[in-house]
Amino acid sequence: MRSLYIVTGLTLSLVFPWLVNAEYRIETSQKISLGSIKDGGIYRVAICPNGMTIITSSTGSAIMVTSNSTVVLNRSDVPEFVGVTATTCDAQNRLWVEGAGEIRRFGLAPTGELSPQLTLKVGGSANRIFVFGDYIYVVGLARVDGRLVILRRFSLSGGSRPDVLSVDLPVMSGKVVNQLPLNGSVFVAGGRLVYVPANPFEFWIFDLDGRLIEVKRPQMPHFANLDMNVLRQTPIARWRSVDWAFNAVPLPDGTVVVQLQKGNDLNTPPEATAPNNWLGIFDSKLELLASPVPADALGLTALLIGADSGGTLYFSDLNILEGGTLHKVRLSWP
Repeated sequence: MRSLYIVTGLTLSLVFPWLVNAEYRIETSQKISLGSIKDGGIYRVAICPNGMTIITSSTGSAIMVTSNSTVVLNRSDVPEFVGVTATTCDAQNRLWVEGAGEIRRFGLAPTGELSPQLTLKVGGSANRIFVFGDYIYVVGLARVDGRLVILRRFSLSGGSRPDVLSVDLPVMSGKVVNQLPLNGSVFVAGGRLVYVPANPFEFWIFDLDGRLIEVKRPQMPHFANLDMNVLRQTPIARWRSVDWAFNAVPLPDGTVVVQLQKGNDLNTPPEATAPNNWLGIFDSKLELLASPVPADALGLTALLIGADSGGTLYFSDLNILEGGTLHKVRLSWP
């Protein structure tokens, strides 16, 4: 067994014995309690390359955890985070937040202090933001030159005029635009920009100048990967069968990890949809490397947030009833 981390928790082969021959396994390295989580507001979590974790709520609360798992900030009255709906951390370990059509950058001190550095007006709404080089990418609904778009790019040095990246807008039953693609993720792999809509699960691959190169649609066992075209014809009957690509996270070795969540179709036998959470492992060319890895052992509501520069994956479980938890996870393979 080649292992990237010392095992301090159960591997999933013990929890799901029918997958003992899976090529990858999850090894839990640390579980950090975040205390009580208040109801209300939109929670977002950003992971910096140095392992700093920042949890914000649109009501104005913030929790900051250092790479050695020390909570250095836990406040409910941070006015800079009121209305924030998207966050990210860049290669220089700086925090970016979006709210009310503005993107702001903060420096982060190891002791938890925040220092405002930059404000960029972008308009529209944002569910995800991503910084790469001199550009920031925004996933969310906006109207540009009279048309609705969901993926934009802004230059951090050349002004705020957006470049619109070409992504089809799915509709459902005559409605304007469906929310599923608006929760997509953006990252860079193999020197190319990649956008992954929440549904259908696809890789929209652009060059670094924003030109669309191709669209890949992975064929994954256990997943129907239905899209809005099906739902337009039968908008109610198959709604629960839609699979959700919650997030796609690149690792330093070039692999890409995608968290996929099942839709729990009531017309399908329970054993066909359990577990609910899986990890798809892809290479830098976005080709499937191994069988999907079940991830329910981390918690049914644990969400893949990001990775640090050492290759550790971070999952957050912000449970209002049981409190918040941060999971640090490594992948191992035989």
